[in-house]
Amino acid sequence: MTRAENYVVLEFLSRSSNEGFARIAAAGFAAQLDPTLDELGDIKTAVSEAVTNAIVHAYPDSLGKVVMKLKILKGGMLEIIIRDWGCGIENVEIPAYNVTLDYMSGALDMARGWLMTGQKAKGKEYVEAVWKNASQYLNYYLSLSNDHFLQSQNDCIRQIMIMQSTCDVAGMVSPQLEQKYQKQLNNLYTLYHGRGGRMPEGNQ
Repeated sequence: MTRAENYVVLEFLSRSSNEGFARIAAAGFAAQLDPTLDELGDIKTAVSEAVTNAIVHAYPDSLGKVVMKLKILKGGMLEIIIRDWGCGIENVEIPAYNVTLDYMSGALDMARGWLMTGQKAKGKEYVEAVWKNASQYLNYYLSLSNDHFLQSQNDCIRQIMIMQSTCDVAGMVSPQLEQKYQKQLNNLYTLYHGRGGRMPEGNQ
């Protein structure tokens, strides 16, 4: 086991308000490595999604314990572990090789590959998985209180852009699926905009 040069362990309740705290705490701890703004943004996004996953899926009907461990290992490597003791996600088939089918794992690119080689059923499976993941996160951010919603603007924008990209690939499955997803995205964007959310210039 690699010995940590510095570490911190944080424990908090699975309240949505603690997602922002965990993100800021992780960024503050990582700052001692002097990361770039892009690297810091990636760290905050990863922590935000991991903690949100614990809040949404591990404790859907109750409050529970979430622990975040941050370590700086030899060579300036940052290790972040998010752990919960909740119920997990029921009735979900674990993909081959334990690869999560979401945008960050490259599932949308894999969907394009499947569809371009005529494997429509497999491509559709990947498209639907990416869409479900992104829409769950966006719905979660839209459910937050005003202050926490405003703090999650970048996360909302990211999920909206993922969903738009997924709509484009869904068109390779069928026009009907693309229209269905586009309608859902338009409804979610209306909610986002109605709460004061804005997209960067050029993405309106």
